[in-house]
Parts: sequence; structure tokens; C-alpha cells
Amino acid sequence: MEDFDKIEVPTLSIKERLHLEKYLPTTKKTGRSLSRALGYKIDDTSNKHIEQLKQYEEFYQYYPYFARVLI
Repeated sequence: MEDFDKIEVPTLSIKERLHLEKYLPTTKKTGRSLSRALGYKIDDTSNKHIEQLKQYEEFYQYYPYFARVLI
């Protein structure tokens, strides 16, 4: 049986994503550099906050982007 990783990326606004993407990709993928760049916590606990940003670093290129468009 294969082991699966739980993917739990944070819910970010478009403004937050654009700000963080200036710092991506990172070399270490620990979540700490994005945490410093963001300047505030996106979760109540430090461990969860860092873990979510770490996951975002790993999967940001696959993160869906939803926007309202006029056709």
C-alpha cells in the first residue's frame, strides 16, 4: 500500500498570493522565509502557520487560481 501525504495549503487572498510569489521558489522549503515575507500569522498556532506555508511552497504551482472575468 502506498503512503499518501496530506496536502493542506492555506486559504490566501489574491493580494497575499501575489506578495508571496515574489519570494518563490525557495531553496529550503521550510515555510519560514515566506512567514517572514508575509509578516503575520495565517493560523493561530505557530506550528500550523509554518506548516501551511511550507505546503504552499511545495505546491504553489498547482494551487488553483479563481478569478471573476468578463467575457
